[in-house]
Amino acid sequence: MKVLSSRKSSTRVALAVILSLVSLMFSTPAAPAAAKVSKKEYQAYINSMKTLVSPENSILTKYGSVTGDNYTDDETMYEVLTALAPEMNRFIARVEKIQPKNTTLRSIHKIYISGWNLQFEAVLLTLEALEDQSYAGMARANKVLSQGRSKMTDFRARLQGLGY
Repeated sequence: MKVLSSRKSSTRVALAVILSLVSLMFSTPAAPAAAKVSKKEYQAYINSMKTLVSPENSILTKYGSVTGDNYTDDETMYEVLTALAPEMNRFIARVEKIQPKNTTLRSIHKIYISGWNLQFEAVLLTLEALEDQSYAGMARANKVLSQGRSKMTDFRARLQGLGY
């Protein structure tokens, strides 16, 4: 079965999130945020998130190497995702260690955590679907992946909405 034809677009969305984060990190702050986040708090959060860019890129590159147009066969996808799952789990642990003191930033960060947890769950569901050769399982994995992408889009929008 050709697995997860929508993976190319999911990889693009994830890469767009990273690129947005990177551009946010290097952009000059605009008008003060309407939310209760100071420029100093915002910059501290962005600086803490910079530490995630490289491992996040690594995960997304590995994931993209076996999905979408790069899909070759179930066995290769299974091997790569099996190796990737522990890396994702360690990454999520790093993400969860970032705990902004500001309640608005903490709320926004929880969306990012939720997005990554959903993407991790989608990888685990994909592995299960590949083991079972289950189209229904793959459909479920795609649905969870879509929810994760939606959370990442929400995260990016809320962070940009702070106005910095």
